[in-house]
Amino acid sequence: MFGLDVRSPQGDKGIIGLLRLFGAKVSVSEGAVAAEGGRLSAARIDVDRTPDLAPVLALLGAAAEGETILTNIARLRLKESDRAASITQTLAALGADIRLQDDCIKVRGRGRIAGGSCEAWGDHRIAMMAACAAVIAQGPITIGGAQAVNKSYPLFFEDLQSLGLKCKREE
Repeated sequence: MFGLDVRSPQGDKGIIGLLRLFGAKVSVSEGAVAAEGGRLSAARIDVDRTPDLAPVLALLGAAAEGETILTNIARLRLKESDRAASITQTLAALGADIRLQDDCIKVRGRGRIAGGSCEAWGDHRIAMMAACAAVIAQGPITIGGAQAVNKSYPLFFEDLQSLGLKCKREE
């Protein structure tokens, strides 16, 4: 990935350490971050300070072995959608073993999910999470309201295609 300033105060840069917590091999050089695939292990993560990363962390939990727990999720309910519910409902619709319990999201990772149809709930990060789920899906994924990505990343699907994922727009 290019353009992520690891010295930035922006919370999303925290993904580097969180990927490592899941067991991913991540290398950082001037102007670029690279992550290698491999077996991921479950993690327990407090998302209070990085609520925008919760969707991708839940997806990583579905790909990891074991039970991933995202704690302190109260702020997720105040985003573009009730993001705690949106994450849970979207990943469950795609075949993930996920549940909302008290102030946490629990994901029992199996490495793969089935795929299927889901909603973006008007939330750009939920739409991006669902699209990225295609990497671990056994079947295709259809996302209702996928245009929500335009809020923050209008070229998201074009960039996914440049990485080799097949994306097509349905009217």
